[in-house]
Amino acid sequence: CVGKEMLTSILVISIILGMAVVIHAGGTEKNGSVDYAETQDARDGCKYASHEPIYINGNDDFVVGQNGVVSGSGTEINPYIIQNWDINAGTAHGIYIENTDVYFIIRNCVIHDGRSNYNYGIYFYNVIYGKIDNVTSYNNYYGIKLFISSNNNITNCAFYNNYWYGILLDYSSNNQITNCEVYNNSWDCIELYDSSNNNQITNCAVYNNSYGIELYDSSNNNITNCEVYNNSWDGIELYDSSNNILRGNVLENNTYNFGVAGYEISQFYQDIDTSNTINGKLIYYIIEQSGLVFDGTMDIGYLGLVSCSNIKVENLTFTSNRNGVLLANTSYSTITNCTVYNNY
Repeated sequence: CVGKEMLTSILVISIILGMAVVIHAGGTEKNGSVDYAETQDARDGCKYASHEPIYINGNDDFVVGQNGVVSGSGTEINPYIIQNWDINAGTAHGIYIENTDVYFIIRNCVIHDGRSNYNYGIYFYNVIYGKIDNVTSYNNYYGIKLFISSNNNITNCAFYNNYWYGILLDYSSNNQITNCEVYNNSWDCIELYDSSNNNQITNCAVYNNSYGIELYDSSNNNITNCEVYNNSWDGIELYDSSNNILRGNVLENNTYNFGVAGYEISQFYQDIDTSNTINGKLIYYIIEQSGLVFDGTMDIGYLGLVSCSNIKVENLTFTSNRNGVLLANTSYSTITNCTVYNNY
């Protein structure tokens, strides 16, 4: 009957041996590439003066000559500057700023060793108009956390050997993460969490973490030209999130390179084109199409079908992703003679 033929729920398809079974970068950009040489001196921590952890609560705490502030007036053309510090975060968050709406820049700093006392390298709470440039944060509990913070830029930074997150945006929107290198963090590398919307992650290198780039309940974000590789769990995962745009991302040798999950069909609506690749093969993320054929003549690294009908999938292999083949609200479609393995 028609009811049995239609696939109206969200399905993961596993096909083994031809039988189908339905089971329900810090640095600066040069010539298009990222050069991390500038952050190496910062990473070594050898050219900056030591400073105690910095805490700023409110605009009035930005005082030149105090709290690590070396110049500026807090305007867009003359922001406050915190720069050239080596900060041991063993006793407190390395740089903790809250409740501010003046313009400021943190640059050329190294923040380290807050890990054992659960301290973050940098923590913004209710902050707008901050910029972080050429900062290295390592061996902290989190590399950096933004909470209820917007319109901030994180640029040319390195976050590594942190216990939990390299970069966490929590309930934080309209921020930019650009040219950052995030690696060797014990758990998540970059996570946008709990309605962190309209953010941009661009030209970042994300590797050797447990998880690469994770979006959870966060929508309308852009992930562009990132290299995500050698992560022991996910490369990129979009969970309970919608209308995110992915362009030009390279995913390689992650245990589960890519996946989309959610509870509502709207959470499967994403803008993902074939400029994104998995181990050199293209990601096909198809929405509201019918009558298409995907077969062994095509180089497919991931296939997602959302609100589609009359699709044929045949003679293909799908491996090392969160989903084998993703069908969401897709009907009257067939999968034949395909092999799917090592998917979550």
